[in-house]
Amino acid sequence: MTERRRFTLRGGPELEDRLHDAEATLAARLGEALDPDEHDGVLMIGGYGRGEGGVERRDGQEHPHNNLDLLVLVEEPPGRTEEIRQRATAAVQPVVEEIGIGIDVGAIAVSALRRAPCHVMWHDMRLGHRVVLGPAKVLGDLEHLTADRLLTSDVLTLLVNRGTLILINDLLLAQGEPDEHGRRTVIKHAVKAIIGYGDALLHSLDRYHWSYAEKQRRMAAATEIPEDFRATYDEAAEFRFEPSYERFAGRDLAAWMDELRTQVQPLHLRFESWRLGETLESWEGYAERAARSALLGEIDGPKALARRVWRFTRSDPAPSGSLGFKLGFRAAGERGRLAFLFPAASYAPADAPGYLAQAREALGVSGDDPDDLRRSYLARWSSAGDLNSGPVLQALGLSPDRDAEGADS
Repeated sequence: MTERRRFTLRGGPELEDRLHDAEATLAARLGEALDPDEHDGVLMIGGYGRGEGGVERRDGQEHPHNNLDLLVLVEEPPGRTEEIRQRATAAVQPVVEEIGIGIDVGAIAVSALRRAPCHVMWHDMRLGHRVVLGPAKVLGDLEHLTADRLLTSDVLTLLVNRGTLILINDLLLAQGEPDEHGRRTVIKHAVKAIIGYGDALLHSLDRYHWSYAEKQRRMAAATEIPEDFRATYDEAAEFRFEPSYERFAGRDLAAWMDELRTQVQPLHLRFESWRLGETLESWEGYAERAARSALLGEIDGPKALARRVWRFTRSDPAPSGSLGFKLGFRAAGERGRLAFLFPAASYAPADAPGYLAQAREALGVSGDDPDDLRRSYLARWSSAGDLNSGPVLQALGLSPDRDAEGADS
């Protein structure tokens, strides 16, 4: 008898049975709601799709730690993608209520997936998934989504988005000692940030992998990376597989955030030195180098090229700097600009006064208060860096002081 594929690394038989039953129910509900001609299948992606979902133990019982992530593969016409996603979401809602597990539903047109650039999300999806509803024939056409073809610009975006969670933690902790929900949020954010930095380093060493268990092993063996961060990454990976908030019960969270920043700043500088092909001793001059690189950087398809050309027609002023910097600043788009500005907001490097001045000008900050820089950065990030961050900040009572202007991606 063939052994069933697992949803978790650490879960017992009861939890695995519960998840298998949920998968069967989801397949039935989705099969009823979706016409076979309008989709190529539904995948479960994320941790449980990889077979590495988190298991939290409470009162002697095992529970999934995260939501289940589903992806509908929409056939032609692609213009109906959102309507089909909404219908799939409605179909699984009763299952959420029955099993008490959150379910997030995404959708992508099959035609778009075939020509998708090699972003981390699509690479991980291709190699780490479960087919909930078949046939998912498009997966055989995605041989270009390999680790050696990952867009480094996408890896940088992931690092910045995850690192920004530490800034959100700073704002949360500045409000005073958090309640239990707040502590859990800070810990989850920190774990995501640690893994984001570590994954970027593995990519720079040509050792990225879709499996978190394999990345944990590769990080442990990467002696080029400081031992203290390898231990930090290992702790974060263990938390993903088997979350235990009790391990952090006595930890001073604000001091932990400061410690993490001290750990990851040189690693971020190291990653950018590798990405830009030149040794950066500090962040001074970084925005100039990064912006010039953006002029000739990776272009992930015709639409991305068109967007880059369109950005040059915008009248948004660039901060003071060289002509190459100003052109690159406009060419990068809002998410690229956020990557230029993130080290200033996150680390406030005192040995890079010129860079800090550029960042303050770009973010409209007149004073030297690092908190003003962080809040202004988060306002921009919440509108363009991460589409889910605005509601998260509002739910935590952490809306930045000012609204960001609309920005392109």
